[in-house]
Amino acid sequence: MYHRTLLAAITVVLVTSVSAAVADEKLDALEKEIAAKWKQVNSMTADMNMTMESDQGGMKMKHTMKVKVEYLRKGEKMLSRMEGEMVMLMDMGGQKNTMKTPFLAVSDGEFTHSLVEQMGQKMCTKAKADENSLTGEAMFKSLREQYELTLADDEEVDGEKCWVVQGKPKMAAQPGQLVKVVFYVRQKDAATVQMIGYDASDKKVMTTTYRDIKFNEKLDPKRFEFEVPEGVQVMDMTNRP
Repeated sequence: MYHRTLLAAITVVLVTSVSAAVADEKLDALEKEIAAKWKQVNSMTADMNMTMESDQGGMKMKHTMKVKVEYLRKGEKMLSRMEGEMVMLMDMGGQKNTMKTPFLAVSDGEFTHSLVEQMGQKMCTKAKADENSLTGEAMFKSLREQYELTLADDEEVDGEKCWVVQGKPKMAAQPGQLVKVVFYVRQKDAATVQMIGYDASDKKVMTTTYRDIKFNEKLDPKRFEFEVPEGVQVMDMTNRP
């Protein structure tokens, strides 16, 4: 009986190990395929919409964002521009408040300048540019640093077949943080078209979509140059880790 139990346990370990290895190989192959498709991309534009909701101790919050995103390749770097508005709805025991925040974020591949306007005041920050996780070449590098990744079954989004990659944060999630993020990558062109985030109760609390995606259109390089508005001070955060 002991030998049978031991043999069964060894079999489970071997099968699990082989399955994990095959899964890793599939994920590695997908990473290479996505990177190869993005090598052909010189520019991209899209409309991004994001909704995030939370309910903590009677305080309900809902964030929505509508953003025009633009990317332009410059050598090995991908420049970016994100311009739009964030709306925050707060409900504290029936008392409701709405705050609208126009914002602009421009990256020249080395630094990112972010400009927001709240209650008539403009604030600007300068930080080191991050490799963009939306663009295929940097996507997996960024994701692997933050998440344990697994490949799920293919699904369709807006009638388009997509690869589905699930990510669980490597660091323990704090209350209110996402514990799982699912990325939907369109197979025909490797564009990330949707991201969905779930909380600890497996409730969908964040949805980001990218629509009207266009590749390799001519973009003015000057759109990726940032000029500090007159009278606005810049908070330099380039030395922060």
